[in-house]
Amino acid sequence: MKLAKVMIEDGIECDELVNPEDYQRFLKVAFKNSDSVIMTYNKSKGKFDKSIWSFLKDSVMATEETRETAVTLGPTVLLLQFKIDDIVKAWLREKNDIYDFPQNGKEWLDDLCFVKDGEVIFASCTHERFHFMTQELYKQVADNS
Repeated sequence: MKLAKVMIEDGIECDELVNPEDYQRFLKVAFKNSDSVIMTYNKSKGKFDKSIWSFLKDSVMATEETRETAVTLGPTVLLLQFKIDDIVKAWLREKNDIYDFPQNGKEWLDDLCFVKDGEVIFASCTHERFHFMTQELYKQVADNS
């Protein structure tokens, strides 16, 4: 399976989601409109299973090593596709904003993407601090303001 490879063609680059209220409102809408979450991890699946994020390992649906993600082209990373279960929801709700994915030394898990029916509807680039979402998702988030 090709995970999160296509940048959103009709996407809107947003400045929102950098404060807790907007981020939490976005999550409610994104959870309802998505069937999985994809994130990038810069080590192997074996290291992930022993990392500080190991509590998420049972939520992983698929993995893929790639140089191309929904937002970047660069060094090889591991894409992790997560089911949107209670563990993933709780972990994402603990974040302060869309970029609140701190590194653990030289290890990181970031670049949150939401996927619906195999299509990326939201993609973020944590270290560059930008994100895109489909126009449809953007409208639903705005309607929930």
